[in-house]
Order: sequence, then C-alpha cells, then structure tokens
Amino acid sequence: LEQWIGQKPQFVDVKESSVYEKPQFSLNSSLADSLFFPENRFTGSISRLESFARCPLQHFLRYGLYVKEKRDTMDIRMQGSIYHHILEILMDTYQKDYTKTDAGTIKKLVQNEFTFICNVYPQQIFERSVLETTDKILKVLEQLDDFEHDWHMRTLHQEYKVQMQLDWQGIPVLLYGYIDRIDASQSSFVIFDYKSSDKDL
Repeated sequence: LEQWIGQKPQFVDVKESSVYEKPQFSLNSSLADSLFFPENRFTGSISRLESFARCPLQHFLRYGLYVKEKRDTMDIRMQGSIYHHILEILMDTYQKDYTKTDAGTIKKLVQNEFTFICNVYPQQIFERSVLETTDKILKVLEQLDDFEHDWHMRTLHQEYKVQMQLDWQGIPVLLYGYIDRIDASQSSFVIFDYKSSDKDL
C-alpha cells in the first residue's frame, strides 16, 4: 500500500458492517490507466463495477494488483459453483422432471464434481463433503419441486452470457455478465439468479 498509493495501512477492527467507512485514497491518472484501461479500453463484469461502487480500495487490490485471499478447500463459493453446475446438468438431462432425480444419481454427480478437487488435494478425505453436498442438493430439489410443478414456463437458457459496449468519455467500456437461467412463455420471461444474497427466489 505504501509503494502503490503512498499511504501507510491503518487496520480498524470493525465489528458492525453498518459503521464501515470506505477508505479514502486516489491513484494518479497514469497509474489508473495502466491498471484499468489497457489499450485505452475497459473490459469487466457487472460484479466488478459493483465491487468498485462498494469499496474502491477493495477493487484496486482485487482487480488492479490481483491480490487474492486464501481460500479454504471447500470455500462457500466453490460449493455454490458445484450446486449450480449439478442443477444445470439435471435440467439439461431431465427437463421439467429434474426435481424428481433420485439420491443415487445425485450422489454420482456430486462424486464426479469432487474428482478434480480430490486430485488437487489427495491427502484430504472428501467423503463427508460429498454426503453433505448430496443431502443439500436433495433438499434444494425438494423445495423447487412444488415451484416447478405449477410453473407454466419452459427453460430457455442456462448460463446465458450477456454483453454490451458503452462509451465513457471517449473510452470504450465493454461490460459482460452471465444470467443463471432464463425461463419463457409466449408472452413473457423470467430471469433467475441462484446466488443472490438476501433475496427470495
């Protein structure tokens, strides 16, 4: 921090996120251009812009300096990706009946998802994680079953990439993102975001 933005770090123990104050700092324009506008253009996701709006310092560390936090082998984001991918496979395979998939099939899919992580961390045993993940997915399917039974739309897209280009002060800004699922009927459509926090389905 001292080298890049000329300030000594200050560590503040914040117990309540509601009283969190954004760190005040700025970058000179040539440094900002080199980090965030290579070839005089900006490319990034909507999540990245939300990160900047939430905390410019966090954005600088993550997307400017590529500082990464240490991740646990079963980080919650990794679990979310596993759930998401298995739901996608089930919907592609069984269409509307995906919520009725039996426990044995779910467990095989989960074991397949864990093959890679078992190869990366061969010294760790993941059988308990496989069983817990299988159980959680079965509970999610149980919750979705009533919804899907009465649902009048069909799944049109999964993991649908969207992008748009804007012009900002003469600089091209390319934004992209992924929609988890789009269902549609003849007259309307609905967008699903599986990982939205503090929101209902």
